Amino acid sequence: MLIGAIGAAVLAVIWPSLIIKHGLASPVMKEIYRADFLLVTDFVAKGMWNYLEVLLGGIWWLAVGFFIIDKRSLKITTIVLGFACLIDALGEFFNLPVMAEIGLNIYLILAIVWPIWVGVAILKNKF
Repeated sequence: MLIGAIGAAVLAVIWPSLIIKHGLASPVMKEIYRADFLLVTDFVAKGMWNYLEVLLGGIWWLAVGFFIIDKRSLKITTIVLGFACLIDALGEFFNLPVMAEIGLNIYLILAIVWPIWVGVAILKNKF
């Protein structure tokens, strides 16, 4: 989450500035600001979020699943969540969009289910 938040903060600071500069610029400078906008967007979206964040997230989910969670069904779900992140990261890294989408979609579903499941387990004091 920290990497995601840093990436969002970078975009929140840089995008408005580039948009304002683009609107006031000459045609040549508009192309430069457009290129800068695309560069910073790709850096955050691909580099920080799609490579680094899902890779480290996958490692974290796997570690939690293997070493912390005891309940069998939650343990399996957590490990699947970790592998989904790694599949997404590897798909992005090797430019295999179908592989990345499969990992991402599994992650997006389980990333909603998992915290609800853990929260209910904590509330029931069965964690």
